[in-house]
This record gives sequence, structure tokens and C-alpha cells, in this order.
Amino acid sequence: MNKVRLIFVALSFLYIYLIVGIALRVVPTNPITISSSRGLWVGSLFPEGFKFFTKNPREPVVQIYEKGLDGSWEVIRHYPNFKSQNLFGIKRESRAIGLEVANILKYIKPEEMISIARRELKNIDIDLINVPADENSPIMCGEFLISSEEPIPWAWLSSFDMQNQKLNVVHINIDCNSNN
Repeated sequence: MNKVRLIFVALSFLYIYLIVGIALRVVPTNPITISSSRGLWVGSLFPEGFKFFTKNPREPVVQIYEKGLDGSWEVIRHYPNFKSQNLFGIKRESRAIGLEVANILKYIKPEEMISIARRELKNIDIDLINVPADENSPIMCGEFLISSEEPIPWAWLSSFDMQNQKLNVVHINIDCNSNN
């Protein structure tokens, strides 16, 4: 029992040292400063610190829509990744769609994006732009609507009218036959 306690205490100190070391390397100015000559070896193990896990919260949100059975635009069914239909993240499709959309968006010029209010999404009628499919086993083929929108801060969500939110949209046709 003493051996288990000793291992637990040693691992606890190691974890605390790693977390504090990473935090001290990442925080730019703080009262505890470590000289670069003495520096923590933790910085060489984790050069990114916590930045590797973070994303800019003000980055535009991209949504992908496909035509539903009734002809209206619906958010693509593959998201989110953790659903049971995606085997809780194991299935490749749900993870690969974001990369495929990023590759497709490089063919879209900024002036081809149309600014509309979300309520106009139901009856949208804009020009169709043909783009080639991803070369490596495309997942998305056919007609899609891609929107980019500024995220709404959580503090404003309850008072924000979502139907008036501005979206930048583009109507695309992904041609999967052109790569064969």
C-alpha cells in the first residue's frame, strides 16, 4: 500500500510540475519569471503550450447546406462528429468534410459570396458555381450551399434575432465526374 501511495504522490508532483511549467511558459507577463538560461525543460517538450488546443472564438463559422426532400436547404447531415451515425467520431466522413470544404473554397472568389439575412435562406436563388471535386476520394458531390457567418457572443444570444443574422453564401455544384 505504501508503494502505491508513493507512486501516486510522485505522479501528482510530476503532473503539477508539467501543468505549472506549461502555464509559466505560455503566459507572457507574470510575477513569476523564469530566466531563459534556467528555463524549464517542459518548454522544449511542449513548445506550443496550450495554443495547440485553442481556436480563435471570433473566427467565422462555416455551415454546409444540402437540399432536403422538400427542396429547402438543411444543414448537412454528417455533422456533428460525435453522433452515433458517425460511430462517435470513428467514421472518416464527418472529419473529412471540413477539409474538403476548405479545398473547395479556394476556388471561390470573395466577390462570388452573396450577403443575405438568415431568413432569406429558404427562398434563395443565386447563381450556381461549378467547382471540381477533391481529387482524393471525394465525399461531397452535387449541389450545396456554403455559408460563412460571424459568431454571436454567448452573452448576446438570448437577445439576438437569429433570422436577421447576416450570412455570406455561395451556391456550388461539386462535379465528381471531372476528376475520373
